[in-house]
Amino acid sequence: MDLTKEELKKHFYYDPTSPSGLRWIRDAGGRKEIRVNTIAGCLSNRGYYKVSLEGRKILAHRIVYMLHFGKLHDNSNIDHMDGNKANNNIKNLRACRIVINNRNKSKALNNLSGVIGVHYDKKRC
Repeated sequence: MDLTKEELKKHFYYDPTSPSGLRWIRDAGGRKEIRVNTIAGCLSNRGYYKVSLEGRKILAHRIVYMLHFGKLHDNSNIDHMDGNKANNNIKNLRACRIVINNRNKSKALNNLSGVIGVHYDKKRC
């Protein structure tokens, strides 16, 4: 994401009581759903809040993090420490490498081994 903290502050403010963690600062020219102080973003089918801004979809947790700490490093991911993808409270977010983020994943529903990161390969049995 090449948006800066200053640019994001023109559109959003952090609100821990908002489901997405974000609210709009100003109306978005003609779009009825975007009004000052309304909740920014909607829940995706993958469980993350997303926001449309200037023709692109941005994950809300990345915006929340950037509003607090500024630019992300290129190799950083934002980890939801409690495993809840929809919990964008700043206390629940941390920047980390992908290997750390992957360690914090929950067990997949189709996991037969009981071990995170291990899967059953029918072709090899």
